[in-house]
Amino acid sequence: MPNIIHNTIILENNINTASFKDEALEGFNLEGCPDLPFDNDIYFDFNIFIPQTKETKDIEKWNLKNWNTKWNAGRTVIEELNNNKLIFHFDTAWDIPTPIIKAYFKKYKAYEITYNAHEEMNAFSYKITQEENKNILKVEYSTFYLL
Repeated sequence: MPNIIHNTIILENNINTASFKDEALEGFNLEGCPDLPFDNDIYFDFNIFIPQTKETKDIEKWNLKNWNTKWNAGRTVIEELNNNKLIFHFDTAWDIPTPIIKAYFKKYKAYEITYNAHEEMNAFSYKITQEENKNILKVEYSTFYLL
């Protein structure tokens, strides 16, 4: 059983775009996911940012190479969605989905973004922030292992 990484993304609309809610939901599969072992009518879908190729024989190996995690996003919860802010949480296996987070930051560079992640046993945590319309990311990383 993998260690679970709890991920949170906060997307903030400081420029008051009328289409913010629609744009913010573009990263989600609104039809649910039949592969998830629980009832979820919406989930954050990595395929929207980096689609899996159909020819892949070993999908977990492809996922690790291209998403940096074994599977697509797990349990997704939207905490807040309005005209100014989206806050959502999702789980991943073993590590943070670095290529997906980079693609997310690129897609939503017009907005302010905060990404937080922590491993369920508190082995590490990340915080990455990006101000709107800037390509500069502030990255904070912590490890909690005691030797």
